[in-house]
Amino acid sequence: MPKQFLNILLFIEQSINDFLMAVNEPPPSLGNENMRNEYPEIKSCLVCSTGHMMLEDMKIFQEHSHKTLRKIFNTEYGFILLLDARPKLLKSLKKLGISNEFRKFIYRMVRQHRVSMIEFDRDADVILGEKFFDW
Repeated sequence: MPKQFLNILLFIEQSINDFLMAVNEPPPSLGNENMRNEYPEIKSCLVCSTGHMMLEDMKIFQEHSHKTLRKIFNTEYGFILLLDARPKLLKSLKKLGISNEFRKFIYRMVRQHRVSMIEFDRDADVILGEKFFDW
């Protein structure tokens, strides 16, 4: 690579780092200096239609939200699924009776979009190319 191109890349990298440092300035002291984190954790969430769930899967989510796994949360218009510890979560969903097709959908969404949560909302958009159940 030409030296000029490398210099431009280094300049861009330094500019990004400077910006991140400015944006992530730690908040004023709240009493415990050890609890502040220079870079807070940020999680991403995919929002999609509840129509990507089969009716049976939706009923299982309703039955087990807030209790069994503490990874399924009922909202006014659907559910939020926390995807921490994915392999164990998919096995736990299988034990609850969640369909293989829906578990594969969850896996694909995590792999394609690198999300740590999925919100299933009755008013959200349909993901093109994925199955949709009109129940």
